[in-house]
Amino acid sequence: MPELRAEIILDMDGNAVEEAEALFGQSLEIARRQEAKTFELRAATSLARLWQRQGKRAAARALLAPLYAWFTEGFATRAAGRQGTAGGAGLMKARLAPLRGSLLEASLGAA
Repeated sequence: MPELRAEIILDMDGNAVEEAEALFGQSLEIARRQEAKTFELRAATSLARLWQRQGKRAAARALLAPLYAWFTEGFATRAAGRQGTAGGAGLMKARLAPLRGSLLEASLGAA
């Protein structure tokens, strides 16, 4: 997977930013073609972290905000009789909490 390769490249050579950025972009495109939102979020988060380190907070925010909204849409309300889905929603909220707390809000604050 290109995303994993990009992470390894960055770990080995912090200056290989262009190559890592291209690989994160490939991961995003693959996830979008497959309509795999979880993988799209993962690739977008990695790319946004890279952009944040480069001072590109507005670009990071623009990339993450729609995905974050897609994942959190409907968490505030729950249809009657659907208690079984509440646990799944809670799990997704827990997984998104670090993203919301650090990267997305940091980039939102800079906008």
